[in-house]
Amino acid sequence: HYSKETATTSKNDDGFRTKSGFTVRVVYEGRSCEILVGKDETILAALERHQISDRLSMPTNMIPSDCRRGNCMTCAASICSPRAPNVTVTDDGLSPHMSRLMKEKGYILTCSSHVVGEGLELELGENHEVWTEFYRRRLED
Repeated sequence: HYSKETATTSKNDDGFRTKSGFTVRVVYEGRSCEILVGKDETILAALERHQISDRLSMPTNMIPSDCRRGNCMTCAASICSPRAPNVTVTDDGLSPHMSRLMKEKGYILTCSSHVVGEGLELELGENHEVWTEFYRRRLED
């Protein structure tokens, strides 16, 4: 895990502190805030570091997550940014087909996603929608 100091600032050659990450707007049930996600940090790790569950009044003060490998889809979030998402996914544990569908539908798994540029906005708590979209419809057909 990252300390707040490591993930949010670093010293440049002149000894001044500079930001070493990207600002992400996080939304949950109409409430929002901004956090800084470190360049080598997963979005889930940054959400936990910033104690986002308290800031957004999430139920049971818990950020949706479970397996931390991308298999369970509990940490699913939707990308709300109007322009191209500034996020990259690393080994999400899904099949290549499922990974492609997630991307096409505008979802990410916060446990296996990293921010690579400014302007990202995410809606948290999308796990039920993702499960319905990808699994329930298959079972009903």
